[in-house]
Amino acid sequence: MLFKNSNLTLSTGIFIRCIGVIYLIAFISFLVQYEGLIGSGGIAPLDRYLDSLQLNLGREAYWLVPCINWLNSTEIFLYWQLIISIVFSILLIMGIVPFFSSIVVWISYLSIVSIGQVFMSFQWDVLLLEVGFLTILISPFKLFSGPSSDKSPHILFVFLFRLLLFKLMFSSGIGKILSGDETWRNLTALNFHYFTQPLPNAVSWYIAQLPQWFHEISVAIMLFIETVVPFFFFAPRRLRYIAGFLTIILQIIIFATGNYTFFNLLAVSLCLFLFDDSLFISTNKNTNLILKDDENSFSSNSVKIKTIALSAFVFIILSLNIIQFSRRYLGLRDLPQVITQVVRYTSSFHLVNNYGLFTVMTTSRPEIIIEGSNDGRNWKAYEFNYKPGDLKGGVYFVAPHQPRLDWQMWFAALGDYRRNHWFVNFMYRISEGSPKVLALLKDNPFPKNPPKYLRAQVYDYTFTNREERSATGDVWKRTYTRYYMPVLTNR
Repeated sequence: MLFKNSNLTLSTGIFIRCIGVIYLIAFISFLVQYEGLIGSGGIAPLDRYLDSLQLNLGREAYWLVPCINWLNSTEIFLYWQLIISIVFSILLIMGIVPFFSSIVVWISYLSIVSIGQVFMSFQWDVLLLEVGFLTILISPFKLFSGPSSDKSPHILFVFLFRLLLFKLMFSSGIGKILSGDETWRNLTALNFHYFTQPLPNAVSWYIAQLPQWFHEISVAIMLFIETVVPFFFFAPRRLRYIAGFLTIILQIIIFATGNYTFFNLLAVSLCLFLFDDSLFISTNKNTNLILKDDENSFSSNSVKIKTIALSAFVFIILSLNIIQFSRRYLGLRDLPQVITQVVRYTSSFHLVNNYGLFTVMTTSRPEIIIEGSNDGRNWKAYEFNYKPGDLKGGVYFVAPHQPRLDWQMWFAALGDYRRNHWFVNFMYRISEGSPKVLALLKDNPFPKNPPKYLRAQVYDYTFTNREERSATGDVWKRTYTRYYMPVLTNR
């Protein structure tokens, strides 16, 4: 008897199917917008991107930007890649060839993250890859798998999943504390969060109206759940259950008050590894997680080899995590060259990643408004599907779908157009009337021909209060601040 642990057969089966659902959401979400983002007539064309990488990096580009699209960078190839990925996501949900299915969807999503450029640069994208890689290792190698018909995963795999959940939660909490941001230290961060987050929803406005004491208590509870509770992921069963439920409750609240795509679903799915099967069903099964010598087990030598291999793998993952943690939080940069090279060439596969959302809270909401005109005097705004623009809109429920252009507009507003080359190309596509790009917007105020002039201005947005909304119906109020970039003309 090498290891003991509670049985997680059912928890693992449910988890694998949850990951299949998340992959399905991610692929469908990207399918409905990829043409405008990285298609041939999109904002950041895929074929040009890969050609540029190959020109500048040579053969090294294949390793640093791993993707199957090196074989074919056409739009039609990417379309069928997404369709096939959707099919295999469904197969993974159904438990059909789960091992092979989990490999196919992971490779495909790694490719999409690699070629998606700025539009696929979010923490939940790399989190899905990190989770997805571990999912391959626990997916049954059989034609069909039922949620409760397979063996509980090895304790070392269970440890890796709990470690990943710990890293995800603890990094988010400790990052806020170590950032030096006063809004987290004085518990006022949530005074700003609900209206400054990238895509607020309808609940966000109502929560923002609650009294100051509620927001301060909320910050304190959240920091407790993110910095203290994660240590109980490795505790005995009852404490582990409490830690799991607290984490799930926090994720549900975040999901209900903002649009964070499938991030919360991923976090909740990881929590399944905190609960053994006794929580879901009454069972008399042997809960010793061991590699047994029975008619279905390996020989003792095979057991030893497998244990050594698993231990070596866990050691590698732990080492990469320690290196990343040291570089991020301890400021260790002067590492031996061999370690630096290992980190460089493994980072592109996103097997181990850094996390931490909103470590520095934004306290204002600059919003870019794009407008067109044919005479330079009368301007019409290009409205987006989900981001704020019209004062009565911009608070929609869109998760778990992610409108990636709307998200990037939030980041662009925090910077300068000269550092957001994709935005310049976005404006150019609007000026030429690109149908694929315009399809990403809510409507086109110039349906016949593109306008002669285009401008991008920045307004400072904030929620209205109860009295203001009651009087005007507006969710937002705004103040003009500046031009974002010079006026463009088609003359």
